[in-house]
Amino acid sequence: MKWLISMIIMAVIYWLFKDVSILYLAIFVIGMQLLTKWIYNTPLTYDMTLNHPWFDFTERGDKIFEGRCRTNKINGIRKGDFIIFAHYTDPYRLTFKKKVKGVQYYRTFREALEFHHRMGQLQKVLPGVITVDEGVQIYHTYVSQPTQERDGVCLIELQNV
Repeated sequence: MKWLISMIIMAVIYWLFKDVSILYLAIFVIGMQLLTKWIYNTPLTYDMTLNHPWFDFTERGDKIFEGRCRTNKINGIRKGDFIIFAHYTDPYRLTFKKKVKGVQYYRTFREALEFHHRMGQLQKVLPGVITVDEGVQIYHTYVSQPTQERDGVCLIELQNV
């Protein structure tokens, strides 16, 4: 969407100044570079839902990695963005906000969990889960294995705002 906005702005400015000297064209190019930098460096805010017990673990900071299938929405998330989490089944629970510290991409949740298990961080991905197999079974309740292999998955590292 930001790309479309910047293209429209560029087209309007070009149309306004098409009969102007090279100095104005240079000013236009520099202005567009600054505008593009401003648009693409602005942090975005995303909305997500979490089920129990993951909502509580994430809110408390026990769970710092949120695993998701790579959809178009998820692919846009980058370091510095914000996520507002709501409880999936209890609309009366208050939402909370976390900042994205980083995004890690994997082929499947098994691959992601094995990596974090080797790093001693499995409890930061799925608190209370002891084995990778147990974690894979939890993720399979949300995303099928064929979907994971087709789209890929990511772990979004979160930090408090």
